[in-house]
Amino acid sequence: MIIIETCPECGADLEYLTIATYPPIPVKRCTRCSWRWEGKREAIIRIPFKEDVIEINQDITTDNE
Repeated sequence: MIIIETCPECGADLEYLTIATYPPIPVKRCTRCSWRWEGKREAIIRIPFKEDVIEINQDITTDNE
């Protein structure tokens, strides 16, 4: 499932950006009305590449439901 958040001001789809600092800062903005949200710096977790990571991530997100 893909979730698309909408702007609290005008209802348009939000655009997701990342300010490239260390650690990175998540940003959500509306291209229609210029509404903007800037989150806290996010932790960085490094894991070895595995082809089945997508399946692992889906298992993690569905465990809470």
